[in-house]
Amino acid sequence: MKTASGPQIQKIHVLLNQLGIADQKREIVFQLTDGRTTSTKKLFMDEAIRLITSLAEYDPRERIKKAIFSLAYKAGLIYGDTEADRKMNTAKLNGFLKERGAVKKALNDMSYDDLIKTHRQFEAFARHAQASADNKRAATAVNALLSEFNIPVLQ
Repeated sequence: MKTASGPQIQKIHVLLNQLGIADQKREIVFQLTDGRTTSTKKLFMDEAIRLITSLAEYDPRERIKKAIFSLAYKAGLIYGDTEADRKMNTAKLNGFLKERGAVKKALNDMSYDDLIKTHRQFEAFARHAQASADNKRAATAVNALLSEFNIPVLQ
C-alpha cells in the first residue's frame, strides 16, 4: 500500500495544531490504524485521507474555507474543476483576498473571525452575481417577446 504524502502529513499536523490536540497525535493515529502505528509518516494514503477528512469536520475554519470557495465559484470569481484549476483558483482567490478582501489576508492566514467576515463578503458577491444573471435573462426574454410582436427595442 502507498504511504501518505508529505503534504498530507503536513495537513494532518496543521489540523491537529489548529484544533489544539497535537499532543494527542500518537493516540489518534494508533486508534485510526487499529494499533498498527503511532506515526503519521507510517500512515497509508487512505488512512491519511480519512484522518484529514475527520479532523477537517471538527475544524469550523475548514468548513468556512470550503464555503468561501463554493461562493467564489457561484460568483464567477473562480472556475474549473481540474487539479491545475484548483491550484490556479487558490492563487487567484488569495490574490483577490489580499487586495480586495474584507481582511486583506490569504485564506489560510485568516482567523475564525476573519473567515466569518470574508464569508459574508462572498455571500454578497454570490447574491449580486445571481441577481445580475437573473436581470440578463429577464432582459433577453423581454427583448425576445418585444421582437416577436415587432415592437422596437429601445436601447
